[in-house]
Amino acid sequence: PNPESMRLDKLTIKAQEALQEAHQLAQQKGQSASGGVETVHLLVALLQQEQGVVGPILDKLGVNRQAIHARCLEVIDRLPKVSGGAAFGQMYVSPELNDLLNVAWNEALRLKDEYLSTEHLLLAMLEKPDSSAGRILSGAGAKRDEVLKALQGIRGTQRVTDPNPENKY
Repeated sequence: PNPESMRLDKLTIKAQEALQEAHQLAQQKGQSASGGVETVHLLVALLQQEQGVVGPILDKLGVNRQAIHARCLEVIDRLPKVSGGAAFGQMYVSPELNDLLNVAWNEALRLKDEYLSTEHLLLAMLEKPDSSAGRILSGAGAKRDEVLKALQGIRGTQRVTDPNPENKY
């Protein structure tokens, strides 16, 4: 699957950055060409974001962010690696991540948001408990309905109508 099919212009800046970070992490680990960027690479990127909403949401729920991060890295270290140069800059996403992005779009539509944001990615991970990221999150006690509640607490009635919504929350 190719990210060209995703409408990158409809991702918030933070969501785009998270995907780029996930891609870089996969490249550093020699995994960007083997299975592509996985949901677990994306979860690490979301957890590491400065001024992102994913970390604060998990904190609000009393979910241990550090434990999730450590668990992600363990899973990533077990993913297959490919030696040799992968096409630089070409981002391959795993079928699991491609699927997750589609679920995230549905989350955005359900919340009547015009852009795909990082919280939609988090909700999608919880919606897909069979994904590597979903398993780690639910294992840490994160639940979709609680995330939704926390999100409503953070953003109130604000909708994501531009690429930089975090500035408003």
